[in-house]
Amino acid sequence: MNSNRIKLPYGISNFERMIRITSETSPNTMLMKLFRAYRKYKIYVIIDEYDHFANEILAFNFKEFKSFISKNGFVRKFYETIKTADGDGIVEYFFGSGVTPITLDSLTSGFNIAENLTSKKDLNKMFGFTAQEVEQLICLSLLDVSSESVMKDIKKMYNGYLFSRYADERIYNPDMVLYYLNEFLENNEQPNELIDTNISSDYGKIKKLFALQEPFRNSQVLDKLMEFGETSATLTQEFSFERNFNRDDFVSLLFYLGIVSINRDNLDALIFSIPNYVIKSIYRAFFIDFINTEKKLEFDTYDVKTAIRELAQKNQIKPFLNLIENALKNLSNQDYKIFDEKHIKALFIGSASLSNLYFIKSEQEIETNYTDILFLYRPTFFPKYQFIFEFRRNRN
Repeated sequence: MNSNRIKLPYGISNFERMIRITSETSPNTMLMKLFRAYRKYKIYVIIDEYDHFANEILAFNFKEFKSFISKNGFVRKFYETIKTADGDGIVEYFFGSGVTPITLDSLTSGFNIAENLTSKKDLNKMFGFTAQEVEQLICLSLLDVSSESVMKDIKKMYNGYLFSRYADERIYNPDMVLYYLNEFLENNEQPNELIDTNISSDYGKIKKLFALQEPFRNSQVLDKLMEFGETSATLTQEFSFERNFNRDDFVSLLFYLGIVSINRDNLDALIFSIPNYVIKSIYRAFFIDFINTEKKLEFDTYDVKTAIRELAQKNQIKPFLNLIENALKNLSNQDYKIFDEKHIKALFIGSASLSNLYFIKSEQEIETNYTDILFLYRPTFFPKYQFIFEFRRNRN
């Protein structure tokens, strides 16, 4: 083989040196040799979604995750190499972006040269669209549609995110907004599905995290969010799995994943709440999946959707109630001790949310009273009937 005819990557001028670099089996050793091959240059290291692989492994194999980020794991060694290259003046700047500070604490001793910018007030708007930006997008893309009505729908479904306790402007989920506008452009009406199927599959992975370390404690957080829409916790800046993964850590993980957002201060803690209608619907799906798994409350999504169509078109509630009753029959006496009225209400709402026919509201204020559950018309379907449901405990 004539090495002079081979185009070497990254401007490496020595063929033998390239072979020595690429033949290394250790990622950190390969990286260090690559850095040293370029020591006469100033290198910028940019890593996007630095936590993607960590989140994937964490959701499915916690033991394997711990081995990767441990003191001798390849992840820490990788970042130690970047730190060394920075100290040697080879790496000029480093910038890493991701969703969760999952690996940061585990890397601190080997990579303590970086600053966590996640909760900086001035960067809050970087994580989504502002109201002004959404309005501009609507005006530019939906020329023949009332921007006011579309803005109202988008705000209800995709707004509500706050990533700094010191920021004051809530932002919109950009992927969801662009999906909505793209669908509206194509069909001239609100999409049937409220989020892109590619994104909804990602949320399917998140439900695995509810089983992380202490599923019962995590389910209690889910219960509280389902019942009250909010919960209090202290925000964890860096996760460490070398100590107990506590309740604050779990709520913080939900925050970084966009499943809860900052609502307001609570002295040294924060009140986290469900940011919008779409995320609330995802919670309901989590709840149904969780109790189906834990309590084996068997019912089929197809049957639920069929029953809701009967309700919407014929004002027939019995098929839907029969599904709930049959599901509850599988509960044991022990289950009934903790499966109280609020769980039944959550089961009712969560099951109905498997259908797209209604906007479902819980504890909605009407004049001076609060109604338990509202089923409201949802474009583009406009079912024939709307409903108000009130739950009453049978004292007999």
